[in-house]
Amino acid sequence: MKKRILISIIFVLIISYVLIFLVDLSHKKYVIIGTNNSTIVYYNDKNEINRIVTKEKLNQKYSFENYEFYQNSTFINGYLSFELMDGRTIPLIYSENYEKLYSDLLIAKKGNFDLKIKDVQVYNEASLEDENIIKKALLENSLDLDYSDFKKSKIQIDNDLLTLYIINNYGKKHDVYYCFAFIINSNNQVSIVELSKSNEPINAERIIFQNLIDIDLDDQYELLLETNNGDNTSSYYRFYKYNSASNEINELK
Repeated sequence: MKKRILISIIFVLIISYVLIFLVDLSHKKYVIIGTNNSTIVYYNDKNEINRIVTKEKLNQKYSFENYEFYQNSTFINGYLSFELMDGRTIPLIYSENYEKLYSDLLIAKKGNFDLKIKDVQVYNEASLEDENIIKKALLENSLDLDYSDFKKSKIQIDNDLLTLYIINNYGKKHDVYYCFAFIINSNNQVSIVELSKSNEPINAERIIFQNLIDIDLDDQYELLLETNNGDNTSSYYRFYKYNSASNEINELK
């Protein structure tokens, strides 16, 4: 009896895995972001997001497919290949002429649709106005004013000029470590994007702004953020949509 139950469970698991595999392959339109813990966005025939998934790693089923890769502010045709390096299978990017391509972040598009991406300059020096804005936001969220890292980007979303700030206090010893990402609109209203806090620096999440991307294909950009727990840890990629009417920003899931 127990053996029958075990066989039935194994059979169900195998069928489930095969169905998931076939569903993935059935999608004709999708975007891959990142190589390890890749975020994959699948679309239906109406160019609407079907689902957003995170995979621990890309596998061979994505190899030797023709993709459009985001390189130097444009898309070029190429292929994914998988090679064994230091005991790990690493996805590599090649052009149509099989020349190896290099990119800080893999963004690959499969299917006939337009994907808009906008690179944005990141500033590392805070003005007096920035310092006042940051101080106010930190106080409102009961965070230590002694921050150690500052990043700022000017962005335009939904016809509103926004400033994105990413602040952390990892450089010194603290009782609570934080990484705080927030935006301020043209009316000086603050909206929290992400706030990560931890008593241990090793568990404190890092937040990195990558670029603007119209991931839901509605002609309005979303924030593309990378999160990790420091060097040599896995990265995750998340999309945040801003609503200017409500001054709210929420993660797309």
